[in-house]
Formats: sequence, C-alpha cells, structure tokens
Amino acid sequence: MFKEFFKEYFQFTRSERIGTAVLIFLIILILVATIILPKILPKQVVDFTEFQKEIERWDSSGNQDDSIDTPSSAGQNNIDENYYHLFDFDPNTITEFELKNLGLNSRIVNTLLKYREKGGVFYEKEDIKKIYGMNDSIYAIIDPYILIHTKEKPKKIVSDTSNLIIKEVVKPIIEINSADSVSLLKLYGIGPVFAGRILKYRNLLGGFVRKDQLLEVYGITPETYLEIEQNFVLERNFINKINVNTATFKQLIKHPYLDSYQVNAILEYRNIQGRINSIEELVDNKLLTEDVFQKINPYLEVLEDEI
Repeated sequence: MFKEFFKEYFQFTRSERIGTAVLIFLIILILVATIILPKILPKQVVDFTEFQKEIERWDSSGNQDDSIDTPSSAGQNNIDENYYHLFDFDPNTITEFELKNLGLNSRIVNTLLKYREKGGVFYEKEDIKKIYGMNDSIYAIIDPYILIHTKEKPKKIVSDTSNLIIKEVVKPIIEINSADSVSLLKLYGIGPVFAGRILKYRNLLGGFVRKDQLLEVYGITPETYLEIEQNFVLERNFINKINVNTATFKQLIKHPYLDSYQVNAILEYRNIQGRINSIEELVDNKLLTEDVFQKINPYLEVLEDEI
C-alpha cells in the first residue's frame, strides 16, 4: 500500500525530470546573475538637479504660513532688523524686490501688488493694515519707514449738459447680517454665486461677528475682501446664539467652528455636571482650545434649562 502511494506521487516521467532539471538550472542562473552583474555593470548616478529646482521654486512661491520670513525660524512673526534692510518706502511705488527686502513674506507682497494692479491706492499709512496677513506686530515695525506721497483721494469729474460737476462716487453700505442676496450683489465682485455662499455661511455661523470672517467664505479672495471691506457693516443684534444647556448634538455639529470630538466632549461634560454655568468652563476644563474658544464664544450662551 505504502509503495503504491510512493510510486504514485513521487515517481517522475522522463519529461517531468527534464522540466525539473531546466527549472533548477534557471534558478541557479538567476542566483549567479544577481551576484555577478552588480560587480560588472557600472553604477548609475541619479541626477537630482531638476528635483532640487522644483523644491527651490516651491520655497520661493510663498507656500509658508509665516507673515514675516526670518532666516532662523519659520514660526517667528517679526523682522530681524540686523538681517533685513529697513528703509523709507512708499507703498504706492515700492517694488516687489524691495518689499521682500523689508522681510515681508510672499503672501503679503503678492496681495499688496495685486491690490495696486487693480487700482488700489494707499492714502494713509494705516491703509496698509488692510493687506491680508499684515498684523499689528508687523505694522509696528515698518510704520516708522512708511512715507505716503499721495495725500488726497482723487475726485471723479462727471459731465453734465450745462457744466462740469465734481462728484465722488458713493458706494452703498450694506449691513451684512440682515442683507438678502439682492443687496449683496451691490458689493464689488459679488455675483449670484458668491451672494448665495455668503448667505449659506452666515446661516451656519449664526451671523458674522467680525468683518474678516468673510474670508472664510469659499472663493472670497483677499483682493475682493479689500475692495468691499469699507462698503459693509455688521450688527451683532442679528447673531443667533446656541444655548449650551439645551443644544443637541445635531445643533452643535452644524456650526463650522466645532467638530464631532468637541461636541461630544461638551455634551458629556454637561451630562456629568448637570448643567454648564458659564461658557468659560469649556476652555477651563480643556473641552475647547483657546483658539477655538475665542472663535465660538460669541455664538454660545448659558441659559436656564427648558422644562
């Protein structure tokens, strides 16, 4: 019985023996080749020049989060006066090279140049604060060096049938927390699509509490914001607040400033404590970070539980 089993499974035909021999020969040939070929063939040197150029182009394109470029640290928000050359300049005429030589990063430089290209003019030193990314600490450093040569805003001359009349073009002022889509269309650069996005984001927020929140609307560029910033106001009386003692998960998660982890933490804390007595408890107990708390605070309130 055992012999028959052995013959059946371990006895090879002539063709099978030839095939096995060929397979063994090929395996040996491959093993020999892997050992010998690296010693015979010359080593190839990979040229990383193009890759390095791409990295340098990316670095110079302004893909950084710093408002000021410093040689020592990417996170610093100041100017090294020993490294950068601070000098008197007019923001209406300064060149791109000179702006970067001041220590301003590419994002601020590009925004300022685009603002000028579209006809924007700086009439007062404080006007430069309108540039997206120009915070108070940066402005304080360059303020002594700003020289404005353009003193007066130009007036437009409108022809009449009888004589020439000097008029200033008056743009409408829009209250953005109560405006409808038709009113928003009066703002420069705001068409039906942007008007719809502004209204949708306003509803998610519960209303705008700061003007620069408009930059959080998808597609609104810093250039567009600079053009319309002086033409809208906001009233906080229209803000819709959320009562943290009665709000559900569904109500809280709709807000753009909260994620599911933070919402669950708030609800769990409320269940354990019975109620939340002050909004500050959320940051004091590390349910929210300080940054998130500052953003969400105007939209939360503490009221008595509804019975």
